[in-house]
Amino acid sequence: MGDNIFFSYSWKDRAIAMRLYNDLARSGLKVWIDQVKGDQGVNFYYEVKDRINSCSGFILLDSANSRKSNWVKDECQWYH
Repeated sequence: MGDNIFFSYSWKDRAIAMRLYNDLARSGLKVWIDQVKGDQGVNFYYEVKDRINSCSGFILLDSANSRKSNWVKDECQWYH
């Protein structure tokens, strides 16, 4: 799939997540983040699971919002 780091965050924190993503991408890391590379249609759930299963690294933007997010909780469980 080409991207070897999965970036998990709450959509409520998307402004800072995108700044971090851009910094990581500029440094040459291949990062998958849903706002840039995800197809948020019907198969979004499966795409996220597939990306997590194929990644070699996982970044979590930890925040009060991410701790409340069911998506972030699921992504963390899928990565383990």
